[in-house]
Amino acid sequence: MIQFLSTVILAFIFMPGVLYKIPKGYPLIVIAGIHAVLFAIVYMLMQKYVFSNYVEGMSPAADGKVNEITIPAGMSNDDALKEMDKLSTPDKKDNDENDEKITAILSKLSVETTKELSKLSAERMTALVKIINAMDLDKMDMFVKMPADKIIEMIDKSLK
Repeated sequence: MIQFLSTVILAFIFMPGVLYKIPKGYPLIVIAGIHAVLFAIVYMLMQKYVFSNYVEGMSPAADGKVNEITIPAGMSNDDALKEMDKLSTPDKKDNDENDEKITAILSKLSVETTKELSKLSAERMTALVKIINAMDLDKMDMFVKMPADKIIEMIDKSLK
């Protein structure tokens, strides 16, 4: 939220006429270009020096507060994300195989089925991924031919 508000404030401040004036007679594209360059420079500096050790959470915790992660001094956001990836992905080879399975199945589904599955909640989508990862080739072929309502029914059964 802080990053969003600071970005809005920066965009407002760097509008022509607020903090600086451009002489009359310049085309609109030049004025917009100057605004874009000034905004981008200050935004990048702000991201690097102000928010480099601060990552906002994506969802509120049970107590209603936003989850925040503090990155140790000297560690960049990219390094922190790599460390978190190491903790959450125990074996890259298995993940690559699972990603290939999911991609293969989803590419063979009908457009209608794909549209229906795209409406699933995050919990149901996670269950679908687990179901696909547990399938062998024969079940994968059978799964691709199933209608969307049967797939959703299978997902709901797995969640119970």
